[in-house]
Amino acid sequence: MLADQRKSAEEQELSRDRYIKDHLEEGLALLPIPERMKGGIRRYVYDGIPPGGFLMAVMEGNLVDAWLFADTENRVILHHYAHLVYDFIPSKMMGSKEKVVDHLT
Repeated sequence: MLADQRKSAEEQELSRDRYIKDHLEEGLALLPIPERMKGGIRRYVYDGIPPGGFLMAVMEGNLVDAWLFADTENRVILHHYAHLVYDFIPSKMMGSKEKVVDHLT
């Protein structure tokens, strides 16, 4: 019985991970996020690897700092990053410095 419960928990975790991946990939395909930025987003979401200053500020929901860190291309499309984060990234991984730190640890 314990082995069945463990297997069920593992299956649920795999299902959740697949959903997160599929959902994020949908957002990255839908929105005009530069290809050069997608790797940092994926590494943050999938592996908990800290992104650079711009993406870190985006994940924290700090759009003022994100704008300050952004290059010209990303400043113009900052609203698309907000859309990506709030619609395609799990809420436990974004929206505040505390949530981002929790995801990274």
